[in-house]
Amino acid sequence: STPGPEGTFVDINPAMVRMFEADNREQLMALHPSEIYWDASQRKIVNNTIVAKGFTNEEIKFKTLKGKPLLCHINSVKKTDANGKVYFDSTIEDITLRKRAEKELQAANQQLAASNQQLKATEQQLRASNQQLGAGMERLAEAQSIAHLGSWEWDAEQAVKLVRSVNNVLH
Repeated sequence: STPGPEGTFVDINPAMVRMFEADNREQLMALHPSEIYWDASQRKIVNNTIVAKGFTNEEIKFKTLKGKPLLCHINSVKKTDANGKVYFDSTIEDITLRKRAEKELQAANQQLAASNQQLKATEQQLRASNQQLGAGMERLAEAQSIAHLGSWEWDAEQAVKLVRSVNNVLH
């Protein structure tokens, strides 16, 4: 495009026609460049940056001809043609899906970090409970020793076999 408030598109490739949902190249060529910016005043800022620095390399929010927002990476360089006319040679890359994926990834990472914190807290609670259980078992063993008692595990299957054996002997 050419610089300034009266700037126009110099050339538009087929990818840009598709990206901005135009019916054809001529439809885009008929527009003022500011009409594809989400905020038309943003074009003035980009224009001034390119004129002052000779280039820009930034993310800009545009809109398609159907009004759909597009987050794009624009790389634009100020050039001069053989007749001395200044124009901007630009590439525009639609990064909408990439930015959406980055946001989703960031949200997933935050959720994972929260889950990790929750797991650490649960682990600490389990360790504390295990220590209390161990201390309780030590006190139980000491009490059993003092009372000359013991503990055992009940094996129901063995008990049934024992009862059957005793019944067989008695009958």
